[in-house]
Amino acid sequence: MTVLVFANRSYAILKGELVNVGAQNVGRKALDMFDLGRPDLDWVSLARGMGVPQDLVQSWLWFSLAAQQGDTDAGKKRDDVAAKMDAQALLAAAKALAAFQVAAPAPAANEAATPPGGWDAKTGSAQATPGHGGATTL
Repeated sequence: MTVLVFANRSYAILKGELVNVGAQNVGRKALDMFDLGRPDLDWVSLARGMGVPQDLVQSWLWFSLAAQQGDTDAGKKRDDVAAKMDAQALLAAAKALAAFQVAAPAPAANEAATPPGGWDAKTGSAQATPGHGGATTL
C-alpha cells in the first residue's frame, strides 16, 4: 500500500474567503489558524511512527513521477531513496516506472449532478446574513 500526503501547509481557500467577505486588517492570530507549516511536519517520521511499512520501490516510483513533472525537490529525494536501495530494488523500481500508466479518473469522484433548480437556486435552507465586522455568516 502506498500513502500519499499532500502537505499544502496552508488553508489557502480560507484566506480567499476572508477576502470574499471583505475582512480587512486580519490579525496575526487569525492568519496563524490558516498556517499548517509551524512547526513544519516531518511526514516520513510520522509515517514511521504510525506503522506504515517502508517501501523504497514505491517511494522511488512516486518521487520519479513527480520529478518528471518538473519537481526538482522530488528528484533529489528520489536520489536519496535510490542510495538506500540495492540493485535488485532499483531494477524493480525502474520496471514499475516503465509500466506506470495514469488511470482515468472515476467520473463519480469528479462530477456532481446539478441540483434541482440549478446551482444558484435558493432552497430555503441556510441563508447568508450580515455578521460581525462586515463578515458574512451562514
